[in-house]
Amino acid sequence: MELGKPLFKRPVVFALLVPIIFIGIIVYANLQAVSSADVGACVVNKGTAAKPNVKVVDCTSSEADYKIVGKIDNTANSNACARFENSTVSYTDERGSSKYTLCLAPN
Repeated sequence: MELGKPLFKRPVVFALLVPIIFIGIIVYANLQAVSSADVGACVVNKGTAAKPNVKVVDCTSSEADYKIVGKIDNTANSNACARFENSTVSYTDERGSSKYTLCLAPN
């Protein structure tokens, strides 16, 4: 009985790899999402003050502009950061029913 072509020489196998690669890209993107950042993580604003594009970066990176000193869930009020002594800047995000405020201090 002939076994046929090896599995990785069949074109159908590559069609199975596409969803795996897509899921991997989504997981990687979510690891760098600001919404998953915790206190102590560092961020960089690749946008402007009016249109921020905040990304999580390694704190030893030269890009690390700010360190998260406080995270307040369920509020998009930048005035809530007043209770964090070192906080000089805040970043708020509100998407649908999810909202949070990050209180930032220079890194």
